[in-house]
Amino acid sequence: MTAPDHIQQQKISRITDEVKRTFFTVSSELAQLQWGLATMAGRGELSPYSNDHLQANIVDAFQEMNSCLMNIVDRICDDEGSEETYGDDTKVGTKVRHDDVSDWTHDEFLLDDGAVAEFPYGTIWQPNPLPSHDTADEDER
Repeated sequence: MTAPDHIQQQKISRITDEVKRTFFTVSSELAQLQWGLATMAGRGELSPYSNDHLQANIVDAFQEMNSCLMNIVDRICDDEGSEETYGDDTKVGTKVRHDDVSDWTHDEFLLDDGAVAEFPYGTIWQPNPLPSHDTADEDER
């Protein structure tokens, strides 16, 4: 690999890693939004119709985002399962689940699709730092 090719590959890896981290971070936030809507509907603070409509939009957004990530990963990465690891094979982050999730009582108001499938109730996303992508030409950033 020539020096410019190597620098280009590092830039692609950096962008891909940033996309992966952003995907999981946004997915976690979308799941929290779905849980919040279902909780509000369960408490009578949001109509079931509005809850279903808003959650359906969130699920659509998650599915579009997931499709984009898979497209990027499939085109750039060779190894299977690489959407959950950075280019240096470290995990993008960790999902931590609370031991006590017994306070959740609003299942009938949750659209069980989208981000909540990735981040079940009580799951907290802890992203890992992005790996260093040394390039000889940092000024181009």
